Amino acid sequence: MQLEHPLRRKCSPLLESVLLPGGSDLNVHEWKAVPDIWRTAAEKYPDLVAVIDPYHEPPTEWTYTQLEQEILDFSQGLRAIGVAPDEKLALFADNSCRWLVADQGNTPFFFVFRCAL
Repeated sequence: MQLEHPLRRKCSPLLESVLLPGGSDLNVHEWKAVPDIWRTAAEKYPDLVAVIDPYHEPPTEWTYTQLEQEILDFSQGLRAIGVAPDEKLALFADNSCRWLVADQGNTPFFFVFRCAL
């Protein structure tokens, strides 16, 4: 008996660029860190919905531009309260769009990137 495995698709249009018209012109070779991916997504798909979280209050729907800004704001907030880029942080949260923001906003690459601006 042979099991069939469903084809798994990635969620991000950046990772599925072959499926999008003009998707082959992405500068993925220029990405050095996670912030580069979010910046590229916000530039290429500014009004495309990136995150939908209907299960939490308030329900949230963010475009790639809004998501990038939320991540940048979170990273800036860490800096404002005195968290240094080399400090270790623990993240304990439910699975939500807010978790994604906290996860991406406290990554060392993003934090160092944001501190350098």
